Amino acid sequence: MATFLTFTIPKPDPGEVVEHELGHDLTVLIKNTAAMNGDRRATAIFVPYTTYEVVDVRGAAVVHAAAVTHHPQRSRVDKWTLCSLRKSRRVDRRRRDASLEEVTCCQCRRRLEKAGVLAPAALAAAS
Repeated sequence: MATFLTFTIPKPDPGEVVEHELGHDLTVLIKNTAAMNGDRRATAIFVPYTTYEVVDVRGAAVVHAAAVTHHPQRSRVDKWTLCSLRKSRRVDRRRRDASLEEVTCCQCRRRLEKAGVLAPAALAAAS
C-alpha cells in the first residue's frame, strides 16, 4: 500500500476554489489565494530594485557611490563602490541623508549618469 500520491493539478485562477477527485475516498479542495489587480496578475510578488547612495570609503579623499538593493525585509548595500572594478575600494558605511550630487569620484559619477540617476556634467554646468 502506498503512503503518498504524486499527481498534477492545473493551477486555478486567483481567488478561485477547485475541487479534484483523487480516488474513491479522497477529494482535494485547492484555493488560489493570490491577490489580484485589474490585469489578472498576482500583486503579492515583490521584485527587488536597485538605488544608489553616497558612501564612505576608508582612506579615500573623494566621495564615492554604491548600489543599494532593496528587498522586502531590508536593503543591502554592495560591498564595493561603483568605480571599483577590481574590488579594491570597499564601502565603509553609507550616508543616508546625503545627495548624489556630493559624489566627487569621476568614475562613480559617470556610472550614475549612465544609470540615469544623475544629470550629465555638461547639462549640470549649463544650468
